[in-house]
Amino acid sequence: MHCSPRGFSAVCNKILYIYVIEFIYSKILALGFNEKFIRTWEYYFDYCAAGFKSYTLGNYQVVFSRPGNASAFSNPYKSFPPAC
Repeated sequence: MHCSPRGFSAVCNKILYIYVIEFIYSKILALGFNEKFIRTWEYYFDYCAAGFKSYTLGNYQVVFSRPGNASAFSNPYKSFPPAC
């Protein structure tokens, strides 16, 4: 098997994916978390990804404020430059 620098084959992509996952797992395990923790978060992220993709989950931002507090409804991102 040869992984050319111009493009990865499906096999090379799979091998690279496995190395990256093993690296990430080793970092998480080194922080003191166990494999059950990793599996729980993987399940949560997969559940969320499927929910967003199928439009059964959404994302909302709710602001609670005292009456008369107009600053709670200002744009906190107005000082950031536009993305484009």
